[in-house]
Amino acid sequence: MTTTQITPVNFATAATDNAAALSASVISAGTSSLRVKRCVFTKVRRDQTFGRVQAKVLITIQYHPSLPPRTETLLTSVPFSVTDGKGSLRARLIRDAVNLAVLMHRADRRSQSLAA
Repeated sequence: MTTTQITPVNFATAATDNAAALSASVISAGTSSLRVKRCVFTKVRRDQTFGRVQAKVLITIQYHPSLPPRTETLLTSVPFSVTDGKGSLRARLIRDAVNLAVLMHRADRRSQSLAA
């Protein structure tokens, strides 16, 4: 019988320094001026039944240099694999949070334009 050692990751201090470096590769929403300013992970847990990692992500995004940064708190979930490289899980959590934030921002703008 083999056992797998899973090392705990300190998500509280995870992506503060890496957020700017990840911002160019994380964005798949089609907005070239989008920048991730800050990203903090809380309440991270692993669901072994479904093989996913769920995290509450506080993310600060600047959509355009002339606009103020916008802070969102999102609950996101990504598939977990033991073969993930170092930082890969963190990058996927940030990518998923950015995509959710962009979609919510677009829906917010669309509803405001329809109300006018």
